[in-house]
Amino acid sequence: MIVAANGQRAVTVHDLKKAAKSKASCRSILRALHDRNIYFRKLREKPLLTPEDIKARFQFAKTSRSKSAAWWVDRIDAFIDGKHFQVYLHGKERRRAAQHARSGAHRQPGKGLCGGYVKPKALPVHEVAHGRWSGQAAANFYKILARDLAKALPDKRRFAILEDNDPTGFKSAKGIAAKDEVNKRLRKQESKWPNGKKETRIAYHKRLKLAIHSLPEDFLLKSIRDMTRRCHRLYEANGYFFEEGGLD
Repeated sequence: MIVAANGQRAVTVHDLKKAAKSKASCRSILRALHDRNIYFRKLREKPLLTPEDIKARFQFAKTSRSKSAAWWVDRIDAFIDGKHFQVYLHGKERRRAAQHARSGAHRQPGKGLCGGYVKPKALPVHEVAHGRWSGQAAANFYKILARDLAKALPDKRRFAILEDNDPTGFKSAKGIAAKDEVNKRLRKQESKWPNGKKETRIAYHKRLKLAIHSLPEDFLLKSIRDMTRRCHRLYEANGYFFEEGGLD
């Protein structure tokens, strides 16, 4: 029923009771679902995959699953993954950010569909104008990336770049882990500030970039080396979404 609904409407316990023609009460049905660790949870956000996307993803996994962890570190010069960061400029917003950082959600084991990439060789931080990704925004970003890669790898004339297939920055386990680490560092800095302290947007962006650049190299390398396992998972999923991590 949930698959048939395809996210267009919520499938309620009443719907389940009616479809099963059950005489059990809704409370009893809920208890039975909870005994099986099935709870009502927020829908995941994922990019829409067309048949062409799935075919391309499968082909990528088929040709890349044999690559070693060292290959991903040595041969790929940059990984691109777009992420959206909120800007908190005064005490009230910073308190809300701190509360948000401690919030969480329960999920059924094995339902975490996600993926992502990061790379320590060149780590440019690019702000998209007005927060909107477009053809011009992409062109501007690629110019900056080419400049930074040339500076980081002066002996190379061509670069191998792996780009997330979702430029709007949909949720991915590795990308979210990096983003959460950056946000944690920002919130730790802000916890020592007086409530009345205000910060300009320019100063916030500068501090954000410093936090991103301070991510430990081991943290980034771990994500890159994981590409081999993720390609295997993608291949086994025939190009569709897959459980990027464990059963959490």
